[in-house]
Amino acid sequence: MSLGCMVLYHDSITSLTKSFILRTLFPVEDIEIEVMDAATTVIYLWNVQKEQIWQATVCLESVNIMTVYGFADTKDAARTAALKHFSSSISLP
Repeated sequence: MSLGCMVLYHDSITSLTKSFILRTLFPVEDIEIEVMDAATTVIYLWNVQKEQIWQATVCLESVNIMTVYGFADTKDAARTAALKHFSSSISLP
């Protein structure tokens, strides 16, 4: 099972609120949350089924929190894989 990464973007929802949402979606999983900037939050997930990440992405997108995901063997590679999906929709700082 590879490392999963989700990147959340919303310019008016604080990173603290996004962190609370993520901890609610993944209450017992091994996760690491990183704040990139005021609008962008990254979560790394270990030992989580891809289906859980896909479902969380759908839930977040349904409330207008732009969310992308990626999978790889390292944090940097997973984040890069996720951010490639953002390049077609918005420009991040």
